[in-house]
Amino acid sequence: MGAIATPKQATIPASGNDFIDQSHDALVRQVRTLKDQCHAGAERAEMAPEFTAFVGNVTGHFQHEETILRAIGYGGWSEHAGQHDTMVEQMDRLVAYLSECDCAPGFMGTVADTLDAVLCQHEGRQDAAHAGIVAARSRLSPGEALIAWDDGLSTGVDRVDGQHRALADSINTLYRLSRGNALTRAEEESMLLHLLHDLQMHFVEEEALIRHNVSVARYLQHERHHQALERQLEHVSRLVSNGTVNLAALTGGFLRFWLIDHIVGADRPLLLGRNNA
Repeated sequence: MGAIATPKQATIPASGNDFIDQSHDALVRQVRTLKDQCHAGAERAEMAPEFTAFVGNVTGHFQHEETILRAIGYGGWSEHAGQHDTMVEQMDRLVAYLSECDCAPGFMGTVADTLDAVLCQHEGRQDAAHAGIVAARSRLSPGEALIAWDDGLSTGVDRVDGQHRALADSINTLYRLSRGNALTRAEEESMLLHLLHDLQMHFVEEEALIRHNVSVARYLQHERHHQALERQLEHVSRLVSNGTVNLAALTGGFLRFWLIDHIVGADRPLLLGRNNA
């Protein structure tokens, strides 16, 4: 990866999306804690799992960002995802070397400095290409619904559309209440768990509906898509539980785009053409 001439305390510009920005802040805090521990003389056996956890969090963040970019219609999302893949591969190699080899003193600190620099450079430079559209699509006008239902979200299947509309209403309500500080922490957790349960039940019902209406290959592909979405939901719910992001940021900055990406990117292409499957 080589040396990177970036200030050790570089900052990441705000994206205009609260979920992305809070995730960025958490990643920066995490990598700079790694740096402090390494430069203070922490042992390699103690720190190796921490480096692995950091790369895992970066990987998850990249996947979330790609979901948002697809949902807002950013044409360069695939190229940006390729940049993410390259970064993760490079980070994995560094961390694997650190974990498996008897490194020279100070090498862990160099790795932490490099991870910090690479993260800030990517978020500050490559992300600039879509910063404007992310900010514009994340911004709401006064009184505007978070997810406004229109024909572009219809799959042509009444039962599926009804469930999608109910999920959109739930996300809208949860966002409004969390923005207005109307919920206690316990109420937030309870409502989020209820929403996640409804999403999972929707997947089950949707799979039962399409099982005999599309080819086996398309059905299995959609089932894997649902499994990936469930893992992503579990991940983002943990981000709220551990304080990485707040509920308003999760619903307003991610779940709205997550649902749109699921409907437009997966359900509509499958269900609108179901008679030709």
